[in-house]
Amino acid sequence: MRDELQEELKKHFPKLIDEKTQIAIGDGWFDLITCLLQTLMITPDKPRLDDISTKFGRLRVTSFSGVSDAAHGAIAMSEMMSRYICSVCGNKTDINHTDHRSRCLAHSDQAR
Repeated sequence: MRDELQEELKKHFPKLIDEKTQIAIGDGWFDLITCLLQTLMITPDKPRLDDISTKFGRLRVTSFSGVSDAAHGAIAMSEMMSRYICSVCGNKTDINHTDHRSRCLAHSDQAR
């Protein structure tokens, strides 16, 4: 994710992410992450996120602090939804891909 997008997330959600939070995802998931962070802000625990990355073509969100059931559900939903959102541009993915990347048809040949 571009630095300016990461800085925007850190500016708007300082209770959830900070300078130590590792963010290694494509720009296409910016809106998905923003929605996740907005949802986490209304959970009772507001978990500090340690890592936002990609694993097997899907979003992976890690928090080493305790996570409530509500926060866990929001994270799990975002991780599942990432399978259907192109990590490059945010469009719908080609759900028949088998190369462990969440990409639309326009970006399916693009290297990671």
